[in-house]
Amino acid sequence: NNGDFQVKVFGKKHKCNPQWKVQRASTAFLANRYKELIVAHPFIKLNYIQSVVKIKLGININISKARRTKLKVLKEMEIDVIEEYAALYNYAEKFYTCFDALRRGFLARCRPILRLDGCYLKGIVKGELLTTVASDANNQMFPLAWCVVEVESTTSWTWFLKILKRDIGTPDGYGWTFISDQQKANWVGKCPNGFRGKGLQKAFWACVKAANVPCFEQMCVAFEKEKKMVVVALLDANETWFCKAYFNYNAKCDSTDNNLAEAFNASIVQARSKRIISMLNDIWLAFMERIVSKRKTILGWKGLCGPLIRAKLDKSIKESTKWNVHFNGNYGYEIMRGIPCAHAVCAINNKKEDPEKYLAKWYSKEMYMRTYEYALQPINELDLWEKTRNEKISPPKFNIMPEGPKRRG
Repeated sequence: NNGDFQVKVFGKKHKCNPQWKVQRASTAFLANRYKELIVAHPFIKLNYIQSVVKIKLGININISKARRTKLKVLKEMEIDVIEEYAALYNYAEKFYTCFDALRRGFLARCRPILRLDGCYLKGIVKGELLTTVASDANNQMFPLAWCVVEVESTTSWTWFLKILKRDIGTPDGYGWTFISDQQKANWVGKCPNGFRGKGLQKAFWACVKAANVPCFEQMCVAFEKEKKMVVVALLDANETWFCKAYFNYNAKCDSTDNNLAEAFNASIVQARSKRIISMLNDIWLAFMERIVSKRKTILGWKGLCGPLIRAKLDKSIKESTKWNVHFNGNYGYEIMRGIPCAHAVCAINNKKEDPEKYLAKWYSKEMYMRTYEYALQPINELDLWEKTRNEKISPPKFNIMPEGPKRRG
């Protein structure tokens, strides 16, 4: 009655023709067997399900059975999603996450620079994940806070940043630097058609990374001779916001992109395909383990700074051999050919001192250790959470679009 059967006699040799259609490969059987696959890829194509069944089980299923299998799993996912959203108030007081260990690690001392970015959820529920990421003493990502919103907008970002402002204690925001995810697209969007391509992008980034204002202006002049309209669009974007030559010295950061925030989004791409609490738990677990890993990493450091910072310093030391230095006998040095970091190294070497000792405190081993000093605490299973009396939260609109039969004509 339950559909099970027992093999009493097994004959290895038989003359039966292979059967590619098996009645016992029901929708329920296939949904149970390939649930994990469909949950991880809710927008999986029906012909791909057919191919997987063919390869794994050696049988054929028609497109209708593949569709029913997918829909059965997605319907079960809907129930799970509704249950998890209903438990959200038990997960956190607000639909916003900033673990105390990350907050304290950031304040203990990461540089006052925050990168902002947003990414889409990949599951069956529409929504976006807004994130803010800092930099540790080795110029690697240090996630600070994130939240899930229905859509990325000025309203959702304002709500997110107001809570973040309260958590990190910045009453007026003075002295803080924010990097958004618009640096790669804005200038291209403003350029007219026919003025885009890899060559122009390379020239643009050369302007962005100019070490000083005269250098930036010279590059713009050279750029203008070839593509005048591009320079007009470039300067119209307010160069003080994107060119390194205009960066505030107090920020102690020469980064001109938002790659660390994008690295965070990439590190949680699998989690973003899961249900809401499952996703948040995966993110929490990943960064609990990351803190432990970073503590072990520092044991292998040689010197006063991290390997990425050391590599940049070594590059400057190598470049400094190309220049001559002239000491004025007091506190001044005249370095030939510009004022980038390599020239400062040239002056330090002339004083017979170690360039590593002139690194800003933000890049020190001590700061790195203080950043990862605080551990994320374990979280109980859902059944052990303290229940609240708040109203149950309903999920946003489901984003299920199963493939329908293709029509001709």
